[in-house]
Amino acid sequence: MAKKPTKNHQTTQPGPVFDTVMRGVFEGDPVAACGLLGIEITTTSGAPEVLPASFPAVTKSADLLLRVGPGRLAHIKYARQATSDLVPRMLGYRSLIMLAHLGEQLTQYIVVLGGGRVRGHDDPTTQRFWLDLKVLYLRELDPAACLADAALAPLAALGRGSPAARAEAYAQALRVVYKEGGPRTGELLAFTTVLATITVDAIIMKKIVEEVGMTVEDTTEFFRGLAWGQTLLEQGLEQGLERGLEQGLVARLQERFGTAAEIPAIAHQLARWPDPASAYRAITAAAALTDLADAQPPRT
Repeated sequence: MAKKPTKNHQTTQPGPVFDTVMRGVFEGDPVAACGLLGIEITTTSGAPEVLPASFPAVTKSADLLLRVGPGRLAHIKYARQATSDLVPRMLGYRSLIMLAHLGEQLTQYIVVLGGGRVRGHDDPTTQRFWLDLKVLYLRELDPAACLADAALAPLAALGRGSPAARAEAYAQALRVVYKEGGPRTGELLAFTTVLATITVDAIIMKKIVEEVGMTVEDTTEFFRGLAWGQTLLEQGLEQGLERGLEQGLVARLQERFGTAAEIPAIAHQLARWPDPASAYRAITAAAALTDLADAQPPRT
């Protein structure tokens, strides 16, 4: 069975870690992405062409740029939250893309993963501005629509519903991916779990992971085995996801040694180890909590 990841935390911070995962979800199956956004594909092949989305001269990345037909482009931007600068940023991307693809028609889309609402666009009366910007709020999606396609299952836990419903959508998504993910099963499990941290509580995620047979050791090692996994982990640490790792370590320490007062400090120390999987293995191997008080990461 492929290795699979988990993050035992809930985060509210925006940033490239979720952009990286969304690129994997959409670029892994651009046809499914276009279907979700209602983009008509008129290419001769019946599939969109993924175009370079980076503009090195101005150090900009447009997330995903597709040619969806003759002379037709679709630009898709992922946003963890809808912030006030999104509309002017989309205008900037439009300028760069139009200069790079002269004479081609461009339609832009924002996919909002979490909260907030995009404002200030397509409002000629108040803002005197019209950008023809399409916005998809994943929180308004029916999770069932995502669960119908393994390629979109990672988005299910971000759909509409109560916290309990979203947790159930996460569990269902893991099962759908296990059953129908095919060669992409490993990466889709990774994407599903990372995105679920936006809406599903850490403790509930841990229970779900155990129910479907995923282990912490397996999932952290799976990240290491992916070509993009090392970068994703490093970006996560930069954005505060280390706090989530600490929560997972605290839970594991408490399972083994009870609720000792020194556990949070030991978890904080272990979370700094270069390899999270080795930290969990150290907890499993320790005969007593004191063995971990001054433990050092294994040499590689």
